[in-house]
Amino acid sequence: SDAVPLYERSGALEARADEMRTIAASTPEDGIKACMLKLAGDYDRLAARASARARYAGPRGVPETSNNRYASLR
Repeated sequence: SDAVPLYERSGALEARADEMRTIAASTPEDGIKACMLKLAGDYDRLAARASARARYAGPRGVPETSNNRYASLR
């Protein structure tokens, strides 16, 4: 099966961030709560990067830039 590139999975990353927030909300331990909220923030940043990258990806998933060293793969 074909692997789905990370930049096409921003919805899954956003869902994972929400899951981390849900865990944090139900955890009484402050240290665990802080860790879960940090992970949620990390997933949010990954989702934002994935979304931005998806906007600039070409048909084969290679970003359409003039200085892209993978341009010959298109």
